[in-house]
Amino acid sequence: MYHTIRVNEAVARVGWQLQVRCVSQRPREVVATTGSIETTEYKVWLDFAEGEVLEALVNPNIGCWPSYAPLNISAGVTEIDCEPISSPRRFDWWHEAVGISLPRPGRGRGMTIGVIDVGLDPDLPLPEAVEDLGHATRTRWQGTPDIIHGAVCASFIAANGDEDPIEGIAPGSTVYFMAAQERFSSDRMSPTAVAQAIRQLAAEECDLISISAGDTEKEQQLVREAVKDARRMGSLCLFAAGNSSGPPQYPACYEEIIAIGAFGRFGAQPENSILSRSATAPAASNERHFMLSQLAFGDLVNAAGPGIGIVAPSEHAGLNRVLTGTSYACPIVVGALAVLLSDDDRYQDLMGEARADYARTILLRRSPPLELGDGAAHLVCPRC
Repeated sequence: MYHTIRVNEAVARVGWQLQVRCVSQRPREVVATTGSIETTEYKVWLDFAEGEVLEALVNPNIGCWPSYAPLNISAGVTEIDCEPISSPRRFDWWHEAVGISLPRPGRGRGMTIGVIDVGLDPDLPLPEAVEDLGHATRTRWQGTPDIIHGAVCASFIAANGDEDPIEGIAPGSTVYFMAAQERFSSDRMSPTAVAQAIRQLAAEECDLISISAGDTEKEQQLVREAVKDARRMGSLCLFAAGNSSGPPQYPACYEEIIAIGAFGRFGAQPENSILSRSATAPAASNERHFMLSQLAFGDLVNAAGPGIGIVAPSEHAGLNRVLTGTSYACPIVVGALAVLLSDDDRYQDLMGEARADYARTILLRRSPPLELGDGAAHLVCPRC
């Protein structure tokens, strides 16, 4: 039978994708899925057994919250109203979660931070404090860069809140950005290039290095050795734990690497959003925050920062994105740690391995437990 899905005009203007799932089964079975739709109504063919309960998930391309609703089979039409995403606030819940609520332009001053990610769009403005060092291999990479990912990761650290839509965690720090994606790829990073970038940023005397990259299957010994070399030079590397269920991906799972997970805040999303639905059955939670089973979690995640349902500016004027992933939690944790260390006289006097090890100790010992049930080993990023 055909069933009509109707969305609001704001969603139709930006385009949307549809997924219909059977919620009577565990795990939920996908009954139907579509490519991008640019109309307010779409008729989808459904093949299901009598008595099964179905739900529709609408994922707008940009500008609105992904949302869901149970199918109204008897009416033949299901309406889903996706709430427009409001403009990013200079200070949002993810600032408050790490103890930041007031402007402080010099926060993190004296700290040098490296960010390794996919390449930047030359037309996309970056915070003034970010210096683009190009690709780690010093060759001209080919392919279309992910124009939002790398820029947003750097902005979560360095945006100053005056010229930028948001204020980063450590706007007083100096940030060096280095691209490390594979040739002909826009979103996959090369382990060889990541290893080279780590060594180059350590040579630039970066105190902390944020890397939002990894692989669930392939070991990354080259990266592991580069992390050890960076430690000897005084640089501490922090990796996003990964966006696949279970333990951290490579190389974040190695014991000498800091693996960063992500948490969200209850009530920070509209009630009918997909994130709110996911939060009803989290991997772990307390009264205010939750972690999702779709992202890495467990005892091998060393620390966690805000990274679920963060509103951020996009490259499209007047429209914004909802970001979810450990990729975004990692630079937020790095920025918070930089603020702590910038005011630590003992840290400033240390060099080499002792400097990197002290930074690791500050993160893991001064970060209060997030107390997420069975995931009690998870730590919220330090308050600063």
